[in-house]
Amino acid sequence: AYGFTCDKIVGYFGKLRSIEGLGPNDFSRFRAYLVKRGLGLESVATEVQRTRCVFKHAVDYKLVAAPVDFGPDFRRPAQRAMRLARRQNGQRSFSAEEIRLILDHADVKLRAMILLAVNTGIGNSDLGRLPVEALDLEAGWLDFARGKTGVERRAPLWPETIAAIRDHLATRPKPPKKLAHLVFLTPTGLSYFKEGGDNPLCVEFRKLVKKIDKARTKAAEKNHQAAPEALCREGRGFYSLRHSFATAGDGARDPVALRYLMGHSPGRDITSVYLETPDDSRLRAVVNHVRRWLW
Repeated sequence: AYGFTCDKIVGYFGKLRSIEGLGPNDFSRFRAYLVKRGLGLESVATEVQRTRCVFKHAVDYKLVAAPVDFGPDFRRPAQRAMRLARRQNGQRSFSAEEIRLILDHADVKLRAMILLAVNTGIGNSDLGRLPVEALDLEAGWLDFARGKTGVERRAPLWPETIAAIRDHLATRPKPPKKLAHLVFLTPTGLSYFKEGGDNPLCVEFRKLVKKIDKARTKAAEKNHQAAPEALCREGRGFYSLRHSFATAGDGARDPVALRYLMGHSPGRDITSVYLETPDDSRLRAVVNHVRRWLW
């Protein structure tokens, strides 16, 4: 993620630009550039924070002579503005009905990836680097630490998810030797793991939901009906399936188990400090609750 941010910084300011020469006006224009690129307010907030961290790292390790002056404008958008943007964009998660519709139109590989996301809350980046050894299809478990936090994550797999993964592996083209350990590869035989907005899995998923939206709109027009609400809209993509898992999983009323399943960093409460791993029955209760919600 920070490498992606560094690419933005270098791409905007140039490789030969002196850090000591950067000032408030430069960072004000850089922030405006991020907005102009079409990033949502939450993405702008993330990039502002990461940029500050990059330059703080340079200061901490004496790579620059003096602290960088960001000025008053280079800051995260106000919380109120981000709340209004979220309200305007609508709910980020998918409903159970929407997910079932998407699954009905997905190919074998994408169906397996969608089910893994809804079943376990795994995100697109971790799916891109998911090794075959992380899946125990006989016992029905995913055992794979979250890449972003390094937090251990173990999740029970639904029968539907296991069947979809088996179908995918049975039809998967022979992978290149150096990528043979990965469960999923792009149609061109590359890894799905890529930081940034053009993540291959996100692109494939977006194409699918746009295709579904187009077909539904066409059918509604043919029957002289109002077009249904679009599946593909601002703020919703493959990662929204993780939101769906968290939202539905909250109904199991076990936040500790849900946090563990999602690979979130623990807080400082006594449970998070001393509890190693929630009991398997608690993990099953959460994923089974999500399964009942979906099916």
